[in-house]
Amino acid sequence: MFCDLVDSTRHAEQFDPEDWREIVSNYHDTCEAVVRRFDGSVAERLGDGMVCYFGWPVAHENDAYRAVRTAFGVFDAMETLNAQLERRHTVRLQVRIGIDTGTVVIGEMSDGQKEDRATGNALNIAARLQNMAPPDGVVISGATFDLVRAYIKYEDLGVQQLRNMAKAVHVYRVVSDSGIVDRLDAADGRGVTPLIGRGDQLGTLLALWDRTAAGQSQMAFISGEPGIGKSRLVRDLRHHVSNSIEFRCSPYDSQSALFPVISRLQRLLGFDELLD
Repeated sequence: MFCDLVDSTRHAEQFDPEDWREIVSNYHDTCEAVVRRFDGSVAERLGDGMVCYFGWPVAHENDAYRAVRTAFGVFDAMETLNAQLERRHTVRLQVRIGIDTGTVVIGEMSDGQKEDRATGNALNIAARLQNMAPPDGVVISGATFDLVRAYIKYEDLGVQQLRNMAKAVHVYRVVSDSGIVDRLDAADGRGVTPLIGRGDQLGTLLALWDRTAAGQSQMAFISGEPGIGKSRLVRDLRHHVSNSIEFRCSPYDSQSALFPVISRLQRLLGFDELLD
């Protein structure tokens, strides 16, 4: 992910160098806090820009979506920062963000830098996508889009010939979240495979539900390795149970203890639709 300030040269001309350095430092710190919240890492601060990695040094199954969520988290955080900057310096900052997904090599560079840095075409593409993004906008490549399409609302910008790139790239502008946060919900449009070999566990859960319906409070704790089918088991249980209500935590909102309740109320009351 490449993140860069809009019109930074024009802004810099208006300030004393020390004041502008403080402003840019505040911007960097604000963005970096959001990147780390989504388990990304800031690789470099390049003047008024930043290069961020997702998938290294910590890998997740959804790093592409984490990068997109980070972009919108940066926009939100910049609103808070701008409120402070407008009071102190009468300036308002905007950012552009570009994201690409691809294979890179991580390691020490020959220039003597000890930090591990990435090399690969994904960095070049992300940098050029960032230049295409509108102010406070994020543009992604087709490779990233294929991984996040169910989770976003987007504008198809078509196939673009990027500067100094031999191969054209399909480009999309991310407009907003689609509201889907679970990969099983994302698979609904394509259908999911049958649940195999979980009849006993499903039967146990249904028996607990029958006791609940009879007035006996019950609780079930389901644990297992990632990908073993915990979420799918609960999903099938809900298909057998009428009038059930689901409260779901999110790995992207762990800083909010009440997020499951807040998000459920937002969906029930249609707050997301009103905001759109």
